[in-house]
Amino acid sequence: MNNTPKTVESLINEAETKWASQGRTDEQKWAVRNFITGSMQEAITALNELRKADMAKNEVWVPVSGYEGYYEVSNLGNVRSIARMTVGRWEKLKTSPAKSLKGDTMKNGYKRVELSKDGRRHKIFVHRLVAIAYIPNPSDKPCVNHIDNDRANNQVGNLEWCTHQENTDHAKAQGRIWRPSGKDHHSAHITHCPKGHEYSGYNLVLTGANKTNRNCRECMRQSTKRYRARLRAEERLQK
Repeated sequence: MNNTPKTVESLINEAETKWASQGRTDEQKWAVRNFITGSMQEAITALNELRKADMAKNEVWVPVSGYEGYYEVSNLGNVRSIARMTVGRWEKLKTSPAKSLKGDTMKNGYKRVELSKDGRRHKIFVHRLVAIAYIPNPSDKPCVNHIDNDRANNQVGNLEWCTHQENTDHAKAQGRIWRPSGKDHHSAHITHCPKGHEYSGYNLVLTGANKTNRNCRECMRQSTKRYRARLRAEERLQK
């Protein structure tokens, strides 16, 4: 007996072959295909729900720094409010139930949630809440890096503290940032300045942090000459 699990396509092909021998119409064949595909999608959805349930068993919640007694953040990147008594309209007490915060996703992929305390609302990135709550930062590094480059994955194992430079280096190593330089730069083929002076020898001046910006010494000299002439003319007018 063959216990090998059948794929969606094999089930569809088997059903179409069987029904074709029975003279089924194309509409009936499509009905079979849709039934099998729909059943597989339901199975996949059920498996995803089971996976979420297993993850929830390992979910740990701690108070959000600065919002103790108001909100909690988990090691899986979820944020929820805590049931508490609040003052509503006409200074009446009301119960605010606990609920999970969905937040919003920015265009760049980062997730944010809005936290409220003492009448003030603040939108805070979820990955920073998780890092502050679970990851030690003895070097006081300012940035939080997503190790797998997925900005929606805010689980604690996917985050790390880093400097601005380390964050940039990681993005470059993963191919998310590429700044052409040298022969790959868009202006590498330009050999003369806009006024026709050649970028070579004594006339070439390299500036910038990495000495990659090309400047024309002759144009710089002429610009300085015009500036000094204008200063002398203003001094004569003042006399």
